Amino acid sequence: MLLHICSAWLLVSCPSWASDQNARFLEIMDGGGRRIFDLNAVEIIEPGRFSVIERKIDDPDRMRMRLKILIALRRYCERPDGQYSAPTDFLTLGIPIIPVKKVEVKAGVVSWAYPYRQLGPTAASVHCKSFDPTRSEIDLFLEDMVTVTDGLPSKVVYDCNQGRWGVVPNTADDPANAQTRNVEKGTQAFANYLSICRAVTREQPYVPE
Repeated sequence: MLLHICSAWLLVSCPSWASDQNARFLEIMDGGGRRIFDLNAVEIIEPGRFSVIERKIDDPDRMRMRLKILIALRRYCERPDGQYSAPTDFLTLGIPIIPVKKVEVKAGVVSWAYPYRQLGPTAASVHCKSFDPTRSEIDLFLEDMVTVTDGLPSKVVYDCNQGRWGVVPNTADDPANAQTRNVEKGTQAFANYLSICRAVTREQPYVPE
């Protein structure tokens, strides 16, 4: 278990695994982290319109914080269902902007809502029990940690001829049916649009007035 945890921490210390694979991955700085686009996962819908898999990855400091919280939450798996006060060392990113909630243990899952907007709306969670005999509790915990180090994948559609983009609700859905909206200048979405369109189409994308 300790070996697996140390390996996860080693991943955090690496500045960018994508930098060694520029032919496949497009990396864009995004506030306190990076967006990684997998160019091998591009699906062409029609000329100038395609879907691509992207992952949002935190900067090293935030990633270390998330991993630290996951490791601490794992200890709550031994407790009965209920709510428990969060450890004070969970609050090391300054004064919480959002009211601090309690750690919740329920039906084999331990969760805690982050009180910092920079960590996003999704709560930290650890799955304690495996109902699959071929997978152990350690397997589940490592999957929870990989979600932090690698980021959750999402499928995004870009229309480089119309200046539009949208997120596919489920990565298994047909991207041709995804709803899109206009990109707005000055936003992160607009910066992503320009970069990924150039990388995929090798042309200058349409820029709305």
